[in-house]
Amino acid sequence: IFNAPTTALKIRAQSEIDAGKLQADLIGLGEHMIYDLNEKVFAPISDLPRYAAFPERYKTSKYAVTSIQPAVLVVNTNKVKKGEITKWTDMANPKWKGQLAMLGINSSISISSMYVDLAKKYGDDFMKRLGALRPNFQSSSAPTVQLAAAGEAALSLPISVSVLPALEKAGAPIAVVDAGPITGAQITVGISATAAHPNAARFLLNFMMTNEGQLIQNGGRLGGSPLPNIAG
Repeated sequence: IFNAPTTALKIRAQSEIDAGKLQADLIGLGEHMIYDLNEKVFAPISDLPRYAAFPERYKTSKYAVTSIQPAVLVVNTNKVKKGEITKWTDMANPKWKGQLAMLGINSSISISSMYVDLAKKYGDDFMKRLGALRPNFQSSSAPTVQLAAAGEAALSLPISVSVLPALEKAGAPIAVVDAGPITGAQITVGISATAAHPNAARFLLNFMMTNEGQLIQNGGRLGGSPLPNIAG
């Protein structure tokens, strides 16, 4: 298994595709453009046993959306009083200068889209005030939220919910703030048309689309499931 943030994973996969062969049997990342731009590189999945029952809006003939990852605002509860942050614009308070840990705008398409949405909703002045606070930019959710968990930052955003349960279980002083409209990433999974182990890849993706597979991926608040009635 090779694990990396979406942008790094996409660059590696696209480089392999451009060189003539995607090395991975199966690939999953937080966007779908790589499938759209390289359709012949990915094998059809519509004959998988679970495909027909999977919700239409979360599948194409080349990939399935196996998890929906909201991007949320997380605070250190030792540094931020309850009710002190209730909306996105509260982050731009000069009080938080040097206390913001943020995902870099180039970390993924979904994150850059969120910053665009914030600028559209709250204006360029808000984004400039946010920038003046000297955010500590990171490449993925895990190190970004760990800065808040360790008390090195008061606020961290936008954080994929899947990284939170482990920190909460460990007793980290963090909390999610409902700051209003959010966006996030849809985790898309597809199979290489030249997979060295095509049956193993098909078996795994099919399992990921089952109730049991969805519970493993998304249960316990690890993510949003395309299937109904997945606990947590």
